[in-house]
This record gives sequence, structure tokens and C-alpha cells, in this order.
Amino acid sequence: MKILDKTSITTSLEIKTENEIVNIMLRDVGSLEEFGPQDLDRKDFEAIENADYVCVFNWAGTRRFGTELAKTVFHRAKAKGKGKTYYDTADPTPNKEKIPQLVKDVLMSGHVDVLSLNENEAICYASYISSEIGKMRKKLRFEELAKESARILASHISARVDLHTTKFSATFTKKHEETVPVFKVPLLRATGAGDAWNAGNLLGDAYELPDGCRLTLANAVAAYYISNNEGKHPTRKELTRFLEKFCSA
Repeated sequence: MKILDKTSITTSLEIKTENEIVNIMLRDVGSLEEFGPQDLDRKDFEAIENADYVCVFNWAGTRRFGTELAKTVFHRAKAKGKGKTYYDTADPTPNKEKIPQLVKDVLMSGHVDVLSLNENEAICYASYISSEIGKMRKKLRFEELAKESARILASHISARVDLHTTKFSATFTKKHEETVPVFKVPLLRATGAGDAWNAGNLLGDAYELPDGCRLTLANAVAAYYISNNEGKHPTRKELTRFLEKFCSA
């Protein structure tokens, strides 16, 4: 853990629309803006080399050196480490001018094992790889465009592409894809659902679950969180009861 001078603060405004809850994120990234590979020391690199999973999140928050940070961390993990690499950039649009470099230097580097995306992120990155996305925008519904975008990404990069949406989650490689619907639960919050989903996805991957089971687990972790009155994440027993309730319904 590194504690720097200025805290990174996020305020989330959640607004109910006719069909869903949408969140508006207001952020002061603090010291995160300048954080980069120059802030990593020997102990950090030792942790990277010894970890079962090396995860990098929030590229958009590391505004100046986010690409360099991800590139350095994932390269070290692949060169000297033993674990899988997992990347969730968060919404890249606040740092839009640097997206092409991110795609070239990190997403297409061969050093990312799993790329986790929501709908907007999938469409954004795929549009930098294929001109077909622009043509599809007028023809496909939003979720279908996201799915096709993830499919295009998986055909151009070595990473497995894991897509989580409000309707389904899906996994894509060059040879295989699988889609699992989300659980229908009361939507009490939107912020943090992707983080909860990543936690479940990582756990399922660590246990080497089949794709469908892994996606179901990730969906369940996210569904429990967004429908919990207190916004709590589930324990193992709570998640088991949650799944049993749906299986018996």
C-alpha cells in the first residue's frame, strides 16, 4: 500500500431514469494524477513478481503516466512474475487524447491476460481498432454494439475480453465466446457494480471455473451488492443463500 500526499476523492450522483439508475462521477484524482512507474520501488516489483494476479485499475485517474504505469507493471509481471494480468481501465474518455497510445502500448502488447470492460469502454476501444464500429452505431442496439465491439477486440488482441453490462455478461477469445444473463434484482445503486463484478470474476478465474460458471458468479456478486439495502458486499455464505434463492425460484 502506498499513501501519497493528496487523497483521490470521488463523488457519485445517482439519478433515476424511467428504466434504470445512472451515475454521474465527479472526481478529484489528487496524487493519482501524477502517479506512475517512477513511484514503484523494489518492494512493489517483488510483489508484482510473486502475485498470483497482477491487477491494474483506473487508467483514466492516472492521467499523466497511466499508460506507462500499466505497461511497466504488466511487462514486469510477464518477464519475471508467475501470475495472470488483469486490466480494468475505467472510463477512458477523460483522457481521450491518450487512448490511441494505451491501445497500442498496453491492450495490444500481449501482456494483458484479461481485459474487463463495460459497454462504453468496449465500444470506445474497438472504435480505435476497427472502422466498422462507426458503421454499426446506427444499425445495432447499444448492448449489441457493445457485444460486437468486445468480439472485435478479442479478435485483435491476445487478452480474453470480459464484458459486463446491465443486461448480461460475456467472455470472448479468438476461438470461443459465452454469454450469461444478469440476475433480475431491485436496482438500489449503480456505482461500484463493476468493481463488485470484477471481484467475482477474479474469484471464479482463480478457481478455474468454466466460463459460464465464472460469469454467473461475477453476476451474482454484483447483483447482491446493487440490491442490498445497505450496499454491502456478500460473504461466501450470503452469496450461497442468494444463489440458492434464485435456483429454487
